[in-house]
Amino acid sequence: MTWTPLTIRRLVLLADCGFSIREIAFLTGLRRTQVAGKLHRIRRSS
Repeated sequence: MTWTPLTIRRLVLLADCGFSIREIAFLTGLRRTQVAGKLHRIRRSS
């Protein structure tokens, strides 16, 4: 799995809309640990 800007934007958009990590993982087909880790890094850097 490569993290494209579009994939990252989609994760952030879903999270901002109030979706849980589990729901985002289901919608994007990613593992929950991947979603959680990526969102954590994005939130920390911004």
